Amino acid sequence: MRIRQQEILAELGVLALQARPFLELLNETSRLTAEGMEAEFCKVLESLPAQNRLLVRAGVGWHEGGHRALENLDAVLLKGTAAPDRVA
Repeated sequence: MRIRQQEILAELGVLALQARPFLELLNETSRLTAEGMEAEFCKVLESLPAQNRLLVRAGVGWHEGGHRALENLDAVLLKGTAAPDRVA
């Protein structure tokens, strides 16, 4: 798995050097990240600090409209730390 992750990183570097459209690069990044982490879902979020929100820019694994375009930053942070077993 580690070798495949390194191959994915190299693939992303090549894609970036090919000057692909930014959104295409984000979509490929989310797809390849999900593959490398053996995850069903992955999304790329853009921070909008003035609105205290995260904007979903790209993602894989959801059906059309299956993930929200804007997420409340506080809710996302709380969701990620709410389970005590997640704290190391």
